[in-house]
Amino acid sequence: MRSHENKAAIVAAVEKNVWPAIAEGKVKPLIYRSFPLSEAGEAHRLIESGQHIGKILLVP
Repeated sequence: MRSHENKAAIVAAVEKNVWPAIAEGKVKPLIYRSFPLSEAGEAHRLIESGQHIGKILLVP
């Protein structure tokens, strides 16, 4: 388990080194598929299957 201090250091490093690239559009998440919130169970099954590359989104 990571300490609160370690987690804070990771967040600070991401904010410093990664977030600017995201804000500039240099880094974009790979979205595999979106599911309506009502299909959260199906989204979870896809996650468990490991048959995806990228993010799975739940949308309202």
